[in-house]
Amino acid sequence: NYDIQMNGFSVGNSKEQFLSQTYLADVKQIQISEDPVSSYQSNGHGGSINFTLRPRNEGSSGKLNLSAYSLYELQPTVQYNYNRKKFSFYAWVAYDMYRPATTFEERMNSSPEVTYSSDTTTQKSDYQMARLFMEYKPTDKDALSVQLFETYSKTRADFAHAEVGSFLINNSSEDGDGLSASANLKYTHQFKNSKLTAEARYEYNPTGSKMVFGENRFYDMDNKANNFSGKLEYAYNFKPKGLMKSGSITAGANYKFNGISYRRYEEFNPGLGVIKKDVDMSARIGFVSPFFRTEWELGKWRLKLSAEYQMYNYNLKEANAEPFVKQQNEFTGKFIAGFQMVPHHHLRFLASRMIRRPSNFQIYPYPVYDVAKRYYYKGSPDINPELSSEIGLDYITDHTTLDGDFFMLNVNASYIHVDGIFGTSSQVTSHEYAYPYRVYENNGTNNIFKASAMLLYTVGRLSISLTGTVFDNHIVVKGLSDRYAYYSLAILPSVALAYDWSIAASAIYASPVNTRDSELGQSSFVHLRVSKSWSKLILSLQGFIPLSARATDLTLDASNKYSIRRYSPYDAYIGLNASWQF
Repeated sequence: NYDIQMNGFSVGNSKEQFLSQTYLADVKQIQISEDPVSSYQSNGHGGSINFTLRPRNEGSSGKLNLSAYSLYELQPTVQYNYNRKKFSFYAWVAYDMYRPATTFEERMNSSPEVTYSSDTTTQKSDYQMARLFMEYKPTDKDALSVQLFETYSKTRADFAHAEVGSFLINNSSEDGDGLSASANLKYTHQFKNSKLTAEARYEYNPTGSKMVFGENRFYDMDNKANNFSGKLEYAYNFKPKGLMKSGSITAGANYKFNGISYRRYEEFNPGLGVIKKDVDMSARIGFVSPFFRTEWELGKWRLKLSAEYQMYNYNLKEANAEPFVKQQNEFTGKFIAGFQMVPHHHLRFLASRMIRRPSNFQIYPYPVYDVAKRYYYKGSPDINPELSSEIGLDYITDHTTLDGDFFMLNVNASYIHVDGIFGTSSQVTSHEYAYPYRVYENNGTNNIFKASAMLLYTVGRLSISLTGTVFDNHIVVKGLSDRYAYYSLAILPSVALAYDWSIAASAIYASPVNTRDSELGQSSFVHLRVSKSWSKLILSLQGFIPLSARATDLTLDASNKYSIRRYSPYDAYIGLNASWQF
């Protein structure tokens, strides 16, 4: 849950599209910040990763790219750069047509009888994306940046449900479209030993969805969101003195003000007559968080402390209902201490306190239908944020030989305790909605231990990366304990051959996961890419081969009389990519 940024601007919900369409050769620097970007909430819960694009020479340049995959995916991309003295301009336009045949099968066992049913989902989607970035530097100390970002998507999903494999009992479909548009403005001024940053961001996000479930249920949903957010920050850097190699103090505030409207029209015919429900909800959500950070590099020590006070205000209103108002205030913070034991060997200790806020609908006090799970739920006015505390320890060593070979090893482990996790209560029957519903509440704790190790070795034209991860999770909800663990292994070798040929591969294995109620099958796959480059043209051929599928066994009662097996296979594919730079 990192906020992905380009030149200091968040790309919002278009993370996958941005990462898949950004080339490493165009990136000058990658900066990772572990301070949560609280104004973006789930997008920046873990921190931020900022990609600074490489500045172009004077004049015009660009790139044309086309990717095609056997899963009926087509991605044409156009990139254009213009740089002249104090002004720079960057434009990026892409289209993504996705036509997968996604299959989801479900087998249901109901003792003493055995019933087989299957659910097959076919989904089609189209995305078109555009990003414009402009920067003007009137002086060496001032910079004014503007970014416009837009994504439009259109999806179509068809669902088929069959019982005993003999006849079709339910056909469902969903059509949806959505627009995500944002305008960003940033101004920075560099003083002698300090820097002032002011940022403003406006987002407009309308989405619509029409759903038909068989012959007895119909939905028409319409959502609109207007968000105004930004940041004001002042950072002061100290001059090195004595043991102090560097030092800084940063103070500022994040802010975000949301305006949300949600309308849903529903018709339901359970055989007792037609039931209609028209929901019209609006919300105003305000968020302000003053923050403070300080970093010091003293001899072999590097210390960092950050603290933030978050003030969050909910104001929800449904037509013909009393408004709901709630305010939440919480402190968050993080402390990091790094120590260089000897040259090329580093230790780092981390301690943090973070929160995860409930979504708008988890705190929404009116019944809402969950389309995916097919039941009503109600938000809870009493629900509070999840609070998590983490401690971690890292060891890093790196070494470069005289011949230019490189070796790095990173081993880390951390323990996380989460209190007040979000969950739902047992089903409550309501004749008003002709359906049971559940209520969200803070009804559990979670203890997580995770450890990982990464080895990177580069010798000559060959580079090999090995990664291993272990994850142990112990969750307690309403007194019921559930514990599960899994691990994953990955290897990523690559080699640059003569005549501008290169080969890169990856293989990943994830172990099965067994919980109290389910079993998730193991997954493993191999990915291979072969590339050939000329002066301005790069061609690459890549393939994806699944070695094992993914399945879930879900038991719904303790006596094991009623269980569901879900099976979702991976699909192999082959793809071709062509890129021409001008």
